[in-house]
This record gives sequence, C-alpha cells and structure tokens, in this order.
Amino acid sequence: MPYERLRRPAPQAPPAHPADVHRLAVLVRTTALLVLVAVLADLLAFPWYLAGAPVAVVALLVGGRALAVATRTRQPAPRAVLGLLLVVAALGLVRPATALVTWDADSQYARCQAGALTVQAQNSCVSEYQQALEDRVNGLTRRTP
Repeated sequence: MPYERLRRPAPQAPPAHPADVHRLAVLVRTTALLVLVAVLADLLAFPWYLAGAPVAVVALLVGGRALAVATRTRQPAPRAVLGLLLVVAALGLVRPATALVTWDADSQYARCQAGALTVQAQNSCVSEYQQALEDRVNGLTRRTP
C-alpha cells in the first residue's frame, strides 16, 4: 500500500558474553542447591529446622545476585526459575520466624513428645501445645490500654 510506512527492524541487542552466561548458570545452580538444603532443613524436628533460616537467607542473596545478572544479560528463562526459587526461599523463612515467637511452646512440646510413650500421652502433648499457642496468640493480640 502506498500510505504504509516502512518499518525498520528493531535494533537487536548484542548477545550475552559467554562468561556472563556461565556465571549466571553457576549462580542459578547454587541458588537451587541452597533452596533445596533450606527445604530439607525445614523438614527436621525442633530446634534443628532453625538451621534452614541462614541457608534460606543466603539463597535469597545469591538468587538476587543471579536475578541481577539474568536481567543484565537479558536471559528470560533463568529469571522465571529464579523468581520461583526466591519465593520458595522466602517461604522457608516462615517456620523459623514463627518459632522465634513460639519458642517456649515449641520447646515444651518437643520435650513432652520425647517423653510420651503412649498415644494418649502424645495426644495430651498436642492439647497442651495447642493451648500454649492459643495463650500466646491471645497475649499478642490483647491490647493494653
């Protein structure tokens, strides 16, 4: 058509430097490994799962650096994977963070479960734990005038 403008192709960005791509791959693998360790640590019993918190923080730092490198090198696939890994690492901080608030109830529950030899004793431990958590929540939400 005579009235159409000729479109110029958009300028192509130069390809990423191979050293940057390799560095990005190493950072993504390291982040994935750190997130895996944090998730596995989260499966441990009290208080051992608290070891996953520093690992999750390091995973967030390494993943953030990897996300910056992926953005700079214009690599779209690692950004999606890194976003997912960073969300999982952040979620890995939830249980240790709540353990800091409910430390006394968690430690009492762990001691009770270690000494409970029957199902009835285990159920009693669970009831005491639930009551301790309710008391803690009520203590935190109660307003003092």
